[in-house]
Amino acid sequence: MSEDKNRAAEKLDPALLQRTRKQQENLGAGLRKMFDSVVDEGVPDAFADLLDRLEQGESERAVDKDDSNE
Repeated sequence: MSEDKNRAAEKLDPALLQRTRKQQENLGAGLRKMFDSVVDEGVPDAFADLLDRLEQGESERAVDKDDSNE
């Protein structure tokens, strides 16, 4: 089956392959830029507070679980 793919790739126009690779590179660069901008935004205060409360609840449940095992 890989031989079929190799033969098919040999038949493709080199200019088309180059354009496709360039499009993939541009798409990848755009996605990286968008991802980086989202990461740089940070976490809203309300969401951070919610995460803190959830972590506190998990910690309390873990302590309760340890106390019940004794």
